[in-house]
Amino acid sequence: MNLYELKTDADKDVKGVWIEYPDHSDNGSQQPAEFLIASSSNPVYRRALNAEIKKRFHRKWMEDIEGRDEAEIQAMAKGVLLSWRGAVYLERAGEVTAYSKEAAIKALRIPPFKAWVEAEANNLENFQAQEKAADIAALKSGAAVGGTVQPPR
Repeated sequence: MNLYELKTDADKDVKGVWIEYPDHSDNGSQQPAEFLIASSSNPVYRRALNAEIKKRFHRKWMEDIEGRDEAEIQAMAKGVLLSWRGAVYLERAGEVTAYSKEAAIKALRIPPFKAWVEAEANNLENFQAQEKAADIAALKSGAAVGGTVQPPR
């Protein structure tokens, strides 16, 4: 196995990539919501998570599920969910919500959304170099990757 192929683009890891949320509940009347998501392996997120854990660490840390979840949410708002654009609503009868760290925290407290952000932040394909991502997409679609091989004569 060529482990070097798992390497990601360090710039994308930290600065993030725009990913469209796979929901079209607005029936196409609004611009699709896109989220700027950084890799969960980036040092900004890892440092923020360590700091949040230290703030909340106590003797019963392993049993404090809510405290661990909140530490993750706070750290993700600092180092993973970096921005959004498009129609994002945090209130049923509200207006489009502009990105802010506080809005990100509120959004990440919605468990299915947090799970989606975590999945995208852990998806290597999102953060690999453009050529590598194109090869992976072609393999998934069944298209040929690289040059053709000629049979020996």
